[in-house]
Amino acid sequence: MKTETIKLIEALKSGITKEIGIESINVDGVKYRYDHYTNKYKSTPYFLETIFRKAVVASGKESFEKMFTDGKFSFYFDRAVLKGKAHGNITYKELVIL
Repeated sequence: MKTETIKLIEALKSGITKEIGIESINVDGVKYRYDHYTNKYKSTPYFLETIFRKAVVASGKESFEKMFTDGKFSFYFDRAVLKGKAHGNITYKELVIL
C-alpha cells in the first residue's frame, strides 16, 4: 500500500462510520466480505480532498479522478460538480478475507 493511501486512511479514521459487509464465498471456497466506511459529515474538508487527490496521483491516475484502488482498499469521492457547492463525501471499502 502506498504512503499517500495510508495517510488518507489515517486522516479519515476520526470522522468515519463503519458498516460490516455481508460474508460471501468465491468460486475457490474462500470466505470474504467488504466493509464499508463512510464519512460522518455531509461535506469533506479541503485538507482531506487534498490528501485524496495526492493518493489518486500516487496510484497512477489523474488528480480529478473520483475513484481509485490500492491493494484491498477501494476509495470513492462523491465530489460536487458545480463550483461554489460544498465538497463531496469520501467513502471507501476494505476487502476482508475471513
